[in-house]
Formats: sequence, structure tokens, C-alpha cells
Amino acid sequence: MIIKVFLLLLSIASIANGAREFSKVKKYKSCNFQTAPAARSSPETLDGCEALCIADTSCQAMEFLESKEKCKLYYERVKQMVDANADSYCGRVQDVPEPVVTDSPTDSPTYAKDYIITADTKCDVVPNQERATRLTQFTSQDECQLRCSGRKNCKAYQWNGKRNVCIIFKYRLSMDVVVAVKSSDSDRVCAIVPKNTPSPTATPTTTTTEEGTNVVTEEETAEETEVVTEEETEEVTEEETEVVTEEETEEEVEIVMDCTLRALLKFDFDSPNDAAYYGYHADYMEVTMDEDETEICSSDNQNDLPAWCTYENSSPDGDSAYVANVDDWFDADELTTEKIKIFNAAGRTVEVYVSHWFFGKDYYPHWVEWDDHMLAAVLKIKNMSSGTQNQLNSEGWSHPVDMNTPTHDSNGDINKDYQGNFKVTVTCDDSCFCDASFELV
Repeated sequence: MIIKVFLLLLSIASIANGAREFSKVKKYKSCNFQTAPAARSSPETLDGCEALCIADTSCQAMEFLESKEKCKLYYERVKQMVDANADSYCGRVQDVPEPVVTDSPTDSPTYAKDYIITADTKCDVVPNQERATRLTQFTSQDECQLRCSGRKNCKAYQWNGKRNVCIIFKYRLSMDVVVAVKSSDSDRVCAIVPKNTPSPTATPTTTTTEEGTNVVTEEETAEETEVVTEEETEEVTEEETEVVTEEETEEEVEIVMDCTLRALLKFDFDSPNDAAYYGYHADYMEVTMDEDETEICSSDNQNDLPAWCTYENSSPDGDSAYVANVDDWFDADELTTEKIKIFNAAGRTVEVYVSHWFFGKDYYPHWVEWDDHMLAAVLKIKNMSSGTQNQLNSEGWSHPVDMNTPTHDSNGDINKDYQGNFKVTVTCDDSCFCDASFELV
């Protein structure tokens, strides 16, 4: 998933007009107010109606009906826009904060990653077209690496400085594919994110020489290794293998209940424009079976999923349930959904963990209605195999939100009071009737 965060640029006109501008003007919409407009006018154009509202420092919203050239000004915030005729417009005003000279924020949130980078190399592999992306808009290796760091599921990248081509691999590559190329003025690298491996569980066996140095000799290794010859293997197979006849197989077959669950993590709106607040929010699922954490079904393990699950995202690059509601003037809005299917759940316990992904900083917390900490994805779990049970909870589950508890504190650090993680435990009996419990974690 490419998590897109765009800097909202202040227009010269809006700053000149007293630091006020329209954050949203939508066609086919009317402003949903319970009170009458504070003022009415009859400008000939939508721009004229907007100008009247900007000039009136108390005006918070305007509504313009193009066919009748009617303009309504409101002195309260628009909480909702409703569907209307094609010539109807609703717009809300926001105050633009005074420009402050600061270090520019990064273009997108990044994920902490280590890379194994070897100069003058390439990734000697034919990219999987469905799991790799070829980009040509970058001019440096740093930009290519930043793109990889901006994708949670990026496992490697290749940079060709001669052609300015960056390839993002969303699956793991082995070091065997890193091959040397002829050195040139143009930088070329194959960079791989190493896989974390557990520490050794046993100490290698050693012997002690006269000098006291611990050494394992090649001869000792050869002597201690038990070798089974092909002939011995055949003898064991013939003499010790128990043959199960077709009749015995039919008698011993155990009927296994088909018990499939579907976990869906999505926001409770179908378009980013329908989000109640501006901003960026990402939640993601991780599923385990019978508390076995050695097998985790999630976006991070798409290339090595347990046999009992499948993972799907509404976006080919998606790795979470993610919303970006920036503004209609920018082609930056995005909405993705996660879906995990769990098989053979009868008589077992399934743990569905949902976690909030904290970005490196809190973006634009002082902008009006930029309260993305209030956006939380909703988890719904459906029993796909029961005739008497459908959704385990019709309302679904989500982490709690509070307007006064943002994701980051005033110092820009992660807010420890923000409760972004929860777990739903599903226990199914042998007939695939399931119970679910919720807890914050």
C-alpha cells in the first residue's frame, strides 16, 4: 500500500483574502441545516457566491443554486452534505493558519526498515507482474528507497540510475538473486530487506584440541553422520510400510465439518468523501488459530500464509484497511478493505487481532475538521457455513475513539492513551456454531 500524504498548499489568493478559503465545494449537494440561512443574495456565478462568503468573516458555509442564481450564506459549520439536484452546490469555509517556516514533512509516512545494499548489482529475477511495480518518476536511489520504506509490504527494490527505473518488490527475494553488474557512473543496486530469524536454540557441538581451541573437523562430521543407502531405503519401504487397502480407508475416513469464517475489516462508508473527518487512518488484521503465534494470517505473510486461511485486499498494493480523505481538489483520496477467510474452524478457537498503524507524525492536527484519530475501521466476522448463524455481531467491532484523545501527543510522540488495538476471540463448536468475545489489548 502506498500511503499517500500530500502537503496542502495555501493559495496566494486565500492568504490575501484574510487567510480564509473553501475547503470543499461539492456539486450535486446541498448543505444540511436545521436553521434558515443568515443571508441571501443573487450573484450570477458560483465564484460570486464563494466571494461573498469569504468576505463575510462570520460566514461558515454557502449554498448556490445555479439554475435560479440563488446564494445562501450560513454562520454555522456544515456537519453534513446531502444529495441534491445537478445545479446545486454546497461549500464550507476554513481558516488557514498563518504560514510558518518549518522543515518540510516527508511526502509519506515511512516504515522503519533495514536494507542489505550492494553497489553495482541487480536483482536477477523476472518480476512477478502482480507483486512488483515498475516506477520511472524518480531521479535517485534515495527516492526509490523512500518509496519502498513507504510501503509496509515492500521486501526489496532495484534501482537503475542509468534509466531512472525503480522496481518495488512486494515479495521476499533471496540473496541468491543479487548479481554483480559492470561498474559505471550510474548507480545500480539490488536492495533487500532481510527476514528476521530467531536466535539459534542449540549450541554447535565442538571438540577440544591440545591447544585448547574448539574445532569440529570435517572427518568427525563425516564419521558421526548416519547414511541411509538407496538399497536400505527400498528395503525399509518394502518391509516396514503398512499398506492401507481401499476398503480400510473408506472405513476410517472421518467426516470433517466444513466451517469457514470471513473476517472483513472496512470503514463504515463507501467513499473517502463520505468520511466524517479529513485525514489518514490505517488499521490492520492479524489472525491466529488456537493461540499458535508461529502461524499468522496477515498482509505481511501473504507469501507464506497458513494453509487454513486466505488474505485479500481491495487494492493490489493494500496491506490494511486504510482511508485517505484529503480534499476534492487533490487526486489523493483512497479507501481500502481487508478480508481474511479462515477454514476448518469447527472445534477450534480463532483470534482476530486488529491494530492501529501509528504514522511517524500527526499530520495537520490544527486544520479544521482534520480529526483522523476519530476514524476507526469496523471488523465484522461472518459464519459462512452455518444455516442458523450469519454475522457474529451485526454492528461489528472497532477500537474506541475520543475527540480529545488524538493518536499523538503535543510533543509529536505516540499517545499512550490512544486505544487502537483490540482482539476478537471466536470459539466454534464441532457443528460450526461460534461465539465471539471482544477485548482491548
